[in-house]
Amino acid sequence: MSYVAGLVLVAVMILRLIVVGRVWRRWLTAERPPEVRCHACGYDLRGQHRPRCPECGALYGFRVPLDSLGVSEHELRAAHEARQRRRQERPHDLSPGGGDP
Repeated sequence: MSYVAGLVLVAVMILRLIVVGRVWRRWLTAERPPEVRCHACGYDLRGQHRPRCPECGALYGFRVPLDSLGVSEHELRAAHEARQRRRQERPHDLSPGGGDP
C-alpha cells in the first residue's frame, strides 16, 4: 500500500470517528418525553392516549383498576368531554374584582 493511500485511509477513519461521536453526543443529549409509569404495575405509559394502563387496567392517577371503580371507559370519556365543553362555554372574566358574585 502506498504512503498516500495509507494517509487517505487514516483520514477517512478519523472523519468517521468524528461523525459517530457527534451523532452519539446528539443522541445522548436529545430531549425525551418525561417518563410516566403506572403506579400499580410500573408499565411505561408514554404515548398512551387511553385514561388507563393497558397492562393492569389502573386508571391514571389512581391505584385501582378502572373496573373496580364501577365506571366504564365510555362513561369516563363522556364525563371528561362534558367538562371540557363546560369550560369552553363558560365566560372567563379576568378583570379585577370580576367573576361570579
